[in-house]
Amino acid sequence: IKEVAQKAHDLGLLIASVVAGNNFARPLAAERAEEVKRMKNWIAYAAEAGIHRMNTFTGYHTSGDDPVIEAYRIIDCYREVTPVAEEHNVLLCIENHSSVCRDADALLWLIRAVGSQTLRTNPDPTNFVSEFAKRSDRAREQIYSETERFAQLMSNAHLKIAEFTEDGDHA
Repeated sequence: IKEVAQKAHDLGLLIASVVAGNNFARPLAAERAEEVKRMKNWIAYAAEAGIHRMNTFTGYHTSGDDPVIEAYRIIDCYREVTPVAEEHNVLLCIENHSSVCRDADALLWLIRAVGSQTLRTNPDPTNFVSEFAKRSDRAREQIYSETERFAQLMSNAHLKIAEFTEDGDHA
């Protein structure tokens, strides 16, 4: 990754973040331990390459598992990786992409429960609603209201461009 970052720099490009691709909600402790180990490594790789933001996730709900227990698994995993992020000056930016803690309030609760200044947000507004493609008024309002709350801890953003009218409204 260091070589890729250097090549990008030589071309006048900036790599704003790397994607962790983590799933801290996995039911088996050994699987979560592997996820934690992998993220700790990627934090060090990113820092070595001069990349100080990582897009991260919570995890994916497993059918039959208690979502509250899954949320606490995620908190425990983030509490393990955030000291490494702090040491390397890397911000971990949770994207609202996963199926555990789906809304802004739940994600903000999780971030506060972890208690690290290195844990921030990476809003992807259209991920707040499953019906975004239909572009109903309710879906659009939810996108904006959820994003407004989630953005208070934003350090990175992931946006999708949809169709807009010439006036800038959703098509």
